[in-house]
Amino acid sequence: MPLRALMAEYCVRSGLPYGAVRFTYDGTRVPEAKSAEDLGMDDDDVIDAWADQLGG
Repeated sequence: MPLRALMAEYCVRSGLPYGAVRFTYDGTRVPEAKSAEDLGMDDDDVIDAWADQLGG
């Protein structure tokens, strides 16, 4: 199953637009078409979510 569904659900629950959040795993951006298996993820691995911030 592609990770896009998981990432989209995170955005819905967080109230953030999908395009405003970057998801990374092991320091690299997560391709939305890839699955956890494609990325070699194991149980308890973490995907980081970075919300874009405008202004200072």
